[in-house]
Amino acid sequence: MSQRRSLKIIIITLCLFLLGQVAWAERVLIQAQVPFFTAITYSGDTMSRRYETATLRAELTATNGVPDDFSGKPVVFTLSDGATTQTAAAVTDSSGMAETSASITLPTGVYDIGVSFAGDNAFTASSSPTVPFVVWEPDPGININGAGWLEKDGSRISFGLAATYRKNNPVAIGRLQLFDHGTRQRIRLESFTWLVPLADNVTMIHGLASVNGESGHAFTLTVSDEATPGQGADTFALQLDGLPLISDTLAGGNIVIRLN
Repeated sequence: MSQRRSLKIIIITLCLFLLGQVAWAERVLIQAQVPFFTAITYSGDTMSRRYETATLRAELTATNGVPDDFSGKPVVFTLSDGATTQTAAAVTDSSGMAETSASITLPTGVYDIGVSFAGDNAFTASSSPTVPFVVWEPDPGININGAGWLEKDGSRISFGLAATYRKNNPVAIGRLQLFDHGTRQRIRLESFTWLVPLADNVTMIHGLASVNGESGHAFTLTVSDEATPGQGADTFALQLDGLPLISDTLAGGNIVIRLN
């Protein structure tokens, strides 16, 4: 009697084991036949001083299911302007996050950064949209001076600008003031973050400014020195967080950019 009972237990255990193996095999087969479709996004730093360390970060997700584990998926970060490129590699954790610290060795300028995953047997390949990445370096040879006005909706927007680096000082100094005579909006510089030449006569500037006394508005200003005087030629384009773009050729005045 006890032998028959033991035999039943062995048979039941064997059946359960086989059923488990079948279920496991079905999962493997399903994953092999229907891979997870992936998406990857970049969420790391978007600016760095040259030769300093930037944090590059990405998230890999599945768009047609939730995998048990994302661990060990290699991703590649690429910074490029079409002519010069720097790459860095990282590996995802179980949640799909990948992060690495990279010393940025690219020359000063504006680049595109994106991240890609090559895919494997269970996950499809994916690439992120690129976003701008600025590499800057203090250069006392950069000198920007300008004053003038733009015309907007029949009203004048006046500005004054000066920006440069002092020798052995990584912090850009100068001034930026803008006044919209129509809306009475006043913008004043709080601090510069960086100055980056885009060409011999074009410079991009980043910093913080106050708007009608409200501080902490990040801005990016791009100016060009096309002619002297600058009326109808030089350009001024100011983008502040939360405000419409202020951009046009100068209706009067002049912008001078010197790169020594």
